[in-house]
Parts: sequence; C-alpha cells; structure tokens
Amino acid sequence: MIVKGAKLICVVDWKRFSKYFTLVIWQLGQASFILFCLRNFDKLRVPLFEQILLATFLSAALFLLISLLIKKFKVFSLDETVALLLISVLLCIVVLPLSLVNVDRSRSFYVLSWVENGSFYSSDAGIQFRVESTEALDVTGVEQRVKEQLDRGLIEKSNGQFHLTPSGRFMLKISNLLAQVFQLENWYLNKN
Repeated sequence: MIVKGAKLICVVDWKRFSKYFTLVIWQLGQASFILFCLRNFDKLRVPLFEQILLATFLSAALFLLISLLIKKFKVFSLDETVALLLISVLLCIVVLPLSLVNVDRSRSFYVLSWVENGSFYSSDAGIQFRVESTEALDVTGVEQRVKEQLDRGLIEKSNGQFHLTPSGRFMLKISNLLAQVFQLENWYLNKN
C-alpha cells in the first residue's frame, strides 16, 4: 500500500494474488472431494459435522505435502506456504460446515422447499401451512423463517399465495444439489 497525501493507493501484485487464489480454491475443492468420498463410503457411520472436519484435516495434510513440494521448486517461501495452509484450512472449516449443515438442518432452507411444494398460503388468521415434517411443529419458528425469507427476497407473496423468487429457486437448486451429492438425510426427511 502506498499513501500519497490524503489518498491511499493500493498496489496489487495480480500474478502473485492469482497464484494464491488458485491454491485456496483448489484446497476448497479438494476438501469437498474428500468429503464427497467420505459421505459415499457406506460403512463409515460418522456424523456429518465430524466428516467435514476429517475431510478438512485430510485435505490440509495433503495440501501441506503438495505445498512443501512446491516450495522445493521455489514457487513459494515457507512463510507463504504456512499462511496459505492456514487460510485454506480456515476457509474449509467455515465454508463446508456452514453450507452443508445449514442445508441439512436449517428450517430456513426447508421453508424454501415447502413454499415450492405449495404448502403455504396466507389468510386472515395469518400464515397457514400444510407440512408433514416434524420441523413444522414449531409454528412460531416456521412463521419467523417465512418472514425472514420474505425480507431476503427469496420468497414473495401474491394473492394470498407464497412463491419462490428467482433467487429462491436458485438457492433451492443449490440446496438440492448439495443434499444429493453429500447425501444429506435430514434434508430429505424434512423438505416435504
């Protein structure tokens, strides 16, 4: 960064940044692939969150090994390798659990599916719904999630009916894809 007078000028080494960015994205993809393999190994009876952590740490160990090989060829210094490893592990630990655990266990995501199935309508008595999931037993919680999704613009209400917006349909497609790829059982139990 360079400070000139009252202006702050940020100088970015795009070549170096692109190398870092590529490695971090590769690390995230690698952790996702390892998690995919773990989730599809039927004999492994470990809960989802623990599988995510295991995939992250296996991926980190592999990344460290590859980083040390890269260092040998003097692409990165040891300090840069350690920094990249920490950033990558933190990203994997944050991104994988937040995305997968939210889809698998979040009433907010279930609401999107319920709206798509036509389970919600509005009446003088308030929001009415017909949902078979045990997650719908907490009526106040469901109504709160519907209001949150309305505020986010993922669902909309017209003529007493609730509908997904294009953003809501996109989020639901991503949720279905993640649930299918990573075999998220709670999603299938609660989305109807």
